[in-house]
Amino acid sequence: MKKLLIDKIQTRIIYPYPIHKMKGYSNLFKKEKYKISETKSKGIFSLPLYPELEIKNVKIICQKLKKILSTI
Repeated sequence: MKKLLIDKIQTRIIYPYPIHKMKGYSNLFKKEKYKISETKSKGIFSLPLYPELEIKNVKIICQKLKKILSTI
């Protein structure tokens, strides 16, 4: 996220906690069974996504993201 922000590509963590911890779903899950999802949920982020986003900007975002991922 920090590397994308350097290129002025904003990201957000939309769901900072897993579904089993959300109030509306908590009664459907046993918390002790989902330790991995608690860890993984902190690393999931959303890329820019809105109706006015132009294809050329989608391509730029993809290129920047691919470049970052190639260094990991």
